[in-house]
Amino acid sequence: MLTEDNWYPINILRNAARLFVPKQALMTLSDAQFMFSFNFETIVKEYVASDLIDMTHDLLVYRIFEGIPDGLGGYPLTMEELKGAFDISTVRVFHELTAIESHWIPDLEYWLRTRRAKRTKKYRYLDAAWEPQFVAQNNVPFHDEAFPYLIRDNANQRWTLCRAGYRFHVMNMAFAIHPGFKNPGDAGSTRDDRQVVLARYAKAVTEFNAYMDKKYPDTRNKCPHMEPDDRSRKALQEENMVEKYSSAEREALVKAAEQRQLKENRTLEALIPGNETMN
Repeated sequence: MLTEDNWYPINILRNAARLFVPKQALMTLSDAQFMFSFNFETIVKEYVASDLIDMTHDLLVYRIFEGIPDGLGGYPLTMEELKGAFDISTVRVFHELTAIESHWIPDLEYWLRTRRAKRTKKYRYLDAAWEPQFVAQNNVPFHDEAFPYLIRDNANQRWTLCRAGYRFHVMNMAFAIHPGFKNPGDAGSTRDDRQVVLARYAKAVTEFNAYMDKKYPDTRNKCPHMEPDDRSRKALQEENMVEKYSSAEREALVKAAEQRQLKENRTLEALIPGNETMN
């Protein structure tokens, strides 16, 4: 289980990895398990060399999928193979059943039929949950290290890119596939894990919004504005109340606060007509 002291420093590692890559070089950050489609690098270079793309402001987005192997243990790595895998339901959009809002890109059926690599389709960044995978120059903004692992740790960079005026171009004929289907209930982050990081997320997103509005005032109304959800704000309040205590003391105080709230609720129930007895 995650605690205040042991969560994974995902964005520190992402940013550190980029320090070893020249700023003008092309790069993409992805899970190590992703397999890239046939001629992926060649197709990217063709886009970069074309007059359609300006890498100082454009991101080359590629679709990502998840799938199970065919009878020979292989995965679809060409457009023809990918379409065939969709026909027999051995592939689907990455995290389609667990986080579709993060990885869905419209016009999938049309894209599957496309055979012209040099054209792209540009999409506006309208959903704060969207975290498309992309190729870009290594001088794009870094991930915000204040965001905790599990809650928008990857999406926050996309928020920054939108505010900085970058354009999201979806490539044809280029994609990546992750082995295995992820289904609801699969092992992963627990509700307790997320509760631990909610307070840090609430603080991070509040400070992020203020910084973005100061640095990029012209795009304030062009990109989704992130707000901590109610649970995040509640967790932040609890953290502020007990931040001077150790993790163990903090846990004890929070439990005590919950017990007080439960007692107050029962007292209120007893005062309501028809509820004379306390449970």
